[in-house]
Amino acid sequence: SRIARKYMKNKKEKKRSTPYALRYTRSGTTLIELIIYMGIFGIILMVLSNFFVSTIEIKRESEAVSYTAQDVRFLLQRLTYDIKSASSVTTPSSLGSQGATLVVVTDGVTNTYTQTGTNLPLNGVQLNGHNTNVSNVSFQRLGNNGGKHSIKISFIVSGKIRKASGVESTTVQTAVALR
Repeated sequence: SRIARKYMKNKKEKKRSTPYALRYTRSGTTLIELIIYMGIFGIILMVLSNFFVSTIEIKRESEAVSYTAQDVRFLLQRLTYDIKSASSVTTPSSLGSQGATLVVVTDGVTNTYTQTGTNLPLNGVQLNGHNTNVSNVSFQRLGNNGGKHSIKISFIVSGKIRKASGVESTTVQTAVALR
């Protein structure tokens, strides 16, 4: 019991000697801590939002390039196939003549390409996609009298999606010979 009293006495002295702030601590966060947390969260949120915005912009630019390249390939393949397999070309009619319309006859079927607004239809069916415009369409008959003729094709395909650097545009110019 003597030891117990000594222990209790030492405990009371220690209790009295500890400062007030250490004896009575509150749990929770202070206003300064909340402001710091909100600042850090705001910075992280800003970095993430900039990342997402730049990712979306890169996606849009990639789509613009893709749509334009895809339409250029398709239009060239379709025109090349029809001209090479044509039994005759009725428009442009004579050597050196040029126009915005191409009329070819293949196996008795007449195919007409003519620019309508910003589209290039074949017999009224739009060939280019909805995300591109076709402009400056031109067909010119080339060749020699008595020889095989060729058709010089030129057009511009532009994307409708605006990139940061402007509109994606591809100018095409080629010649296809009749068989």
